[in-house]
Amino acid sequence: MSPVVVPTAAPTRAPGRRGLGLWMATALVVGNMIGSGIFLLPSSLAGFGSISIVGWVLTAGGALMLALVFARLGRAFPTTGGPYAYARRAFGDFTGFLTAWGYWIAVWVGNAAIAVAFVGYLGYFWGDLGRNRPLAAAVAIGAVWLLTAVNAAPRMDRRAASCRGAVPPTAAPPPWHAPPSPHRGPCCTATDKGRG
Repeated sequence: MSPVVVPTAAPTRAPGRRGLGLWMATALVVGNMIGSGIFLLPSSLAGFGSISIVGWVLTAGGALMLALVFARLGRAFPTTGGPYAYARRAFGDFTGFLTAWGYWIAVWVGNAAIAVAFVGYLGYFWGDLGRNRPLAAAVAIGAVWLLTAVNAAPRMDRRAASCRGAVPPTAAPPPWHAPPSPHRGPCCTATDKGRG
């Protein structure tokens, strides 16, 4: 008797959820690689004259080599986790942890650099920012929190709707979350069962 092969359905996306296409992924990578450095460095390097172009070329070459290394690692080990997963696989848990921690710190520092660049360029139009440091700090912190709120709002709306049972959960909860209630979304714990 031959085994029965059951066809599986193609994975479907949740309604209203779009995937990350080639152009969006390219823009994300380019934005992360360039960051605010492309806006901050020209004024810093201008004092060195034409030799600064050599610095730009060397930096671009280094970024390209780094991108090629990650592309090759991504093909060799097609798992999620990026630098953390590669360092963990090659050198163990502790090195993987240090890599993830270092990346997390670098993201925080990068956000601060972007806020400084934003205030620096806004100071051209709003002269008080260049002279009043507390005002410049407040504007930078406000910009960071405003963008954080804009990025977190859709996630919070989806999570709250999932708790009310209005929207099915789109992804499995992280492993550190409590198990979900059988009648609610992944954000609701056993203590939420009695609440309406």
